[in-house]
Amino acid sequence: MARDLAILLLWTIAFADVARADVVHFVNGDRLTGRLVEAETGYIALDVANIGVVTVPVEVVEQIDEEIPAKDDAATSADAETAATRGAAWEATADAGATVSRGNTDAVDVALVFAAKRSGQRFDHIFDVNTAKSSARGDVTRDHLDIEYDLRRKYGDRWYAVGSFEIFRDAIKDIDQRYTAGIGGGYAIFAGERGALTTDIGISQVLEESISARESSPALRWGVDFNRWIVPEQLEVFHTHQLLGVLDSDRGLFWDSGTGVRLYLSEHWNMSVRLDVQHETQPTPGRRKTDATSMIAIGAKF
Repeated sequence: MARDLAILLLWTIAFADVARADVVHFVNGDRLTGRLVEAETGYIALDVANIGVVTVPVEVVEQIDEEIPAKDDAATSADAETAATRGAAWEATADAGATVSRGNTDAVDVALVFAAKRSGQRFDHIFDVNTAKSSARGDVTRDHLDIEYDLRRKYGDRWYAVGSFEIFRDAIKDIDQRYTAGIGGGYAIFAGERGALTTDIGISQVLEESISARESSPALRWGVDFNRWIVPEQLEVFHTHQLLGVLDSDRGLFWDSGTGVRLYLSEHWNMSVRLDVQHETQPTPGRRKTDATSMIAIGAKF
């Protein structure tokens, strides 16, 4: 598992772009020449020489002409692959801090939350890791790992198809491994410079391994992803949640959410306060339904 996690983390930063001159044609007949750079969903951003980055809505863009510098034959295939991912760049945050847990675990721990997103004109990659492990007097008080990956295929400015995969482990709740894979569709309720709200729904297959059993069941999944800048580029509120309803099992509903506030101290450093809640309507016998974890953290953005 540790090796797989390391490979995934390395994969998130293993992309590069090449310099180019691009031409953006607008619906009113004007045009700009520069280099296309990363932009939020629904916008095009062009780095124009002696002017800077110009950001415009996609609605006013009629056509984009891409120009890639000529290279030798040995670099042709690499250039083609890079061009296919043009306009996409990874943004990642890593938060480490003290947590206070209540529920199946009553402890003060240190936890790590890692998130990465790669936004392109057609595809978005969203990757999250939440992990915490601690012990007291020789007894394990918390052993938790949650890895999630979503691939979104965008259709226009609002609609998208999504494929998702999750690995969940919690020894305290007698869950050795829980694998969830699914597909579905989603909609961006709003997306812009001040924030975004997206929601999706789909079908999944859940494979759960515990000490006493191994069970595979179909499920329905509903997810929400929200962020909003209270003070642009300085103070941000965020919320994500996932509701998983297992259909032909006695496990019922699984709720997993994270809500918080993030204050940016500089371009790369931030402080955050967040509350993570996990709830099961039919937990393993002898286990509580709800786990709540509060976290105060220092984070890095890169």
